[in-house]
Amino acid sequence: MHATSLRPDKATSAEPSLAALLIVAHGERGGKRCNRLPNIIAERLRSGGRFGDVAVGYMREDPDLAAAAEGLRGDRVWVCPLFMSGGYYVRQAIPQRLGITGGSDARGRRFHILPPTGLSADLPGIVAAEAARTARSAGLAPAAARLAIIAHGSGNDPASRQAAEAAADAVRALQVFAAVDTAFLEEPPLLTEALADLPGPLIVSGLFIGEGLHGAEDLGAAVAASGRGDVYLAPTLAASQALIQSIVNDIEAVTAAG
Repeated sequence: MHATSLRPDKATSAEPSLAALLIVAHGERGGKRCNRLPNIIAERLRSGGRFGDVAVGYMREDPDLAAAAEGLRGDRVWVCPLFMSGGYYVRQAIPQRLGITGGSDARGRRFHILPPTGLSADLPGIVAAEAARTARSAGLAPAAARLAIIAHGSGNDPASRQAAEAAADAVRALQVFAAVDTAFLEEPPLLTEALADLPGPLIVSGLFIGEGLHGAEDLGAAVAASGRGDVYLAPTLAASQALIQSIVNDIEAVTAAG
């Protein structure tokens, strides 16, 4: 028997590297740091060596997620949706755009879609910590301030509202703020209504994974238009190092277990 036969087969030992990762985001058309977050996450995961290949694809930007997936090496692909709820994009649009049927695409590659970022168990604590830091920066005790959590919302799909309300319930249970409310951009109660009706001091925190139109522009514009001096806008979640690390940790934990 040759000595080399006692060693693991080279192809077998390299097989874990066949797993690839596709990070999918909406694609930001506004804001000053467009599409920064998915690329930061991709770079961290590339350097970690868990995946044989890592790519970023977008629903409304280039590279399109289907084109990004086409270039991935490997016969197994994990898909990380950087979305705040498990709504239309996660349930329908991503599988359709990737041509996934029965868990596989036309090339026979197996696809595994991870839970969306907005459903992470870490998110409420991160939201609370960022909002509390905003309150203290304004010279306020968090317990003396009210928190308004703002999500996109939709008249056609309850997923955004349900995810925001679940996050608000979890933040409320932490008992950091005097009260915790939710409001939305596209369904009642609207952000403009919350800014008009909720008593201050009020911390406004957006449940937006990107730094574009909604996360970096819409919230700030609405707060400024309210004319109130007792409303304080928390930084966009996409700038949170805690959120970035949480996403990386979740991806590594789920893919290692699977």
